[in-house]
Amino acid sequence: GFVSLNTLSLSGVVCPAPQIQNGRVAVPKPRYTYRDSVTFKCHRGFTLRGHPTSQCQGDRRWHPPLPVCEQGKNQLLALLGLHI
Repeated sequence: GFVSLNTLSLSGVVCPAPQIQNGRVAVPKPRYTYRDSVTFKCHRGFTLRGHPTSQCQGDRRWHPPLPVCEQGKNQLLALLGLHI
């Protein structure tokens, strides 16, 4: 009989390194393989919009989609009365 190539090939899946503008991966790795998860952090003065965590899928895509970091919407800094 045939062995499903799908399950065998997933172990060799490598996702492209996730990069977001004005932010970074909290714990970077040299390579990301199937089912690896990453958590994103935004640079100071930027707020994360979207999911902070994403996982490498079998089709080499990240899911949920990578978040974006938006400038000047950090309510915590505003509450503290800090000016950037």
